[in-house]
Amino acid sequence: MNLMFFFDLLKEKQMIIKPTLGSEGGGVEIVKIAKEDDLFEWFTSLQTKLQKTKERWVGEELLVQSDEMRSFYPHAINTLRIYTLLGADQVTRIMGAAVRWGNNGSHTDNIHNGGIAACVDVETGIVVSPGIDTNYKTYLCHPYSSKQIIGYKIEHWDKILAVVTEASRVLPQVRHVGWDVVIGKNSEIIILEGNSRPDPILVQLTNRKGIWNDYKRNIGK
Repeated sequence: MNLMFFFDLLKEKQMIIKPTLGSEGGGVEIVKIAKEDDLFEWFTSLQTKLQKTKERWVGEELLVQSDEMRSFYPHAINTLRIYTLLGADQVTRIMGAAVRWGNNGSHTDNIHNGGIAACVDVETGIVVSPGIDTNYKTYLCHPYSSKQIIGYKIEHWDKILAVVTEASRVLPQVRHVGWDVVIGKNSEIIILEGNSRPDPILVQLTNRKGIWNDYKRNIGK
């Protein structure tokens, strides 16, 4: 492995590393190396960690999110989780959506790792619930930035729905997907990942409403 390649990358930009088999935002780290000596120290510590845990890790360039999303909480990439269901009729239905923000110094927005989530109205892209965490604490404003949560309109909402609808048809045998979406610095819509086990509790927790009847009506269509 050419460590100087990583140094050239990391002295300009940050990198995010995470375990390949991890979930719920666990183990995520943000790395930026300013000096060559720091690079070797960091890489040695990473090798030691890998030897102890026997895990595999992946490193990716850290995305740059829009100023709007960053203004809520700048220490994590804040995302949208959007649920699509591709029917037997090949029509994609948006089954729910939530916005997620990091909190308490965390580098992830996952609610299982300290984040806050709120329900987004699918028709309008407007946040319609308070924020909530896994301790069932609710927030009218984000505790880091004091920005109001209810009533916030997600930017480029129609474009976001178009992107996930198109993505839902790429692998049609996986009919139900939870898409993690980032709004980029230049308003580009970035799919971070698609989850085939998308934790539907998120929209039920944020909306305080069960969703089984909605799925039952649509799953056979």
